[in-house]
Amino acid sequence: MFDKKHKAKQVVCLLGIALIFILLLGAFSPLKMKDLGLETRSTPGAYYFPVLYNDYSTSKSFTTSYYMKTVNGTELYNMGCELGSRDAGLPGYRENIVVLDFSYPICNGTTYGAELFGYGPVETDDIAAAVENFGLGYYTCTGQDNYSTLLIGIGTNNKKTSCETDVKAFAHGAAWATMTNSVNQWFINNELSSQVSAAGASDMELGFNGPAWTREWVDGYSSGPDPIPMLIHFGDAAGCPYDGNAWTCGTQDYSDWSVEDVWYVSYGAPPSFPIPLIYLTNGVHAKQWAQMSSYSYTQHGGRIDFLGAFTQYQACQQRGCAGTDNTPAQAHQQMMLELGKDPNIAQELQFLTDIKWMWEVIE
Repeated sequence: MFDKKHKAKQVVCLLGIALIFILLLGAFSPLKMKDLGLETRSTPGAYYFPVLYNDYSTSKSFTTSYYMKTVNGTELYNMGCELGSRDAGLPGYRENIVVLDFSYPICNGTTYGAELFGYGPVETDDIAAAVENFGLGYYTCTGQDNYSTLLIGIGTNNKKTSCETDVKAFAHGAAWATMTNSVNQWFINNELSSQVSAAGASDMELGFNGPAWTREWVDGYSSGPDPIPMLIHFGDAAGCPYDGNAWTCGTQDYSDWSVEDVWYVSYGAPPSFPIPLIYLTNGVHAKQWAQMSSYSYTQHGGRIDFLGAFTQYQACQQRGCAGTDNTPAQAHQQMMLELGKDPNIAQELQFLTDIKWMWEVIE
């Protein structure tokens, strides 16, 4: 099933590209792996990156990501099915990214997991089973739609909590990669991988922890068994420059962050790609990440290739917030504006996702 669907997707994509080229005289070209930097970045060892395609049949849309409060298999299956049913009912096909954020890391001896926002802790095996059920629900409920795809980010963050040492940070990162790898293998074994894949993910924020611990976690993740899955950074660049060339970052609690540190955990580490938080309605977050990409271009020979933009509009409707409730459309507009100011970093954004709390009403 995997080979059949995969080849079918390639044919459809090639035909679609040819048609667009004829109609629009080459105005567009498909996103290729090299456009994500996979051909030019230093990648020792083997890494797992899901195949991504551009969708020219639909307008820009967004998915809902979740702050997770359960790993119940039925609940996760139904959540995935909801998205799959949406895609099945729409014309064309969709490419989706959904981050399931299981909260901060948990280290208990040689057992690792996440806190689950007060509903845990849960171990990596429980998290893996939950993600597998989400993917199964999506795949099943896409029905006759064999072309829409889903990339699931298995999320945590960079708070220390019980993983208080750098050694534990490294070990937890390695365990997170092993878990993610097992989920992708499960998708392959159960013939879902033509439409569903997983990546590790972390909300690495500069107010949560310092650069040394965070880099250790990323290095631990990068040390995992081959193939090492993609790592999605859905964090911030707090304190980083946005109106000048100063190369300092950080917060009051963690002032030792540098632009280089943020670049490394976001993009410099071989498996890392960012879908950064673009919350601020005043556009500062977009400015910071555009300048971060300019730094990458001048200091490391290439721009940062962003997966997309991450917002919290729905979560703000649930719990309230001020000035950090960009809609996905606003975040996209801000990022495109800032990235478009410099041809060296200009690019399209592949994914938009907006997070909300499970089981809470949107006001």
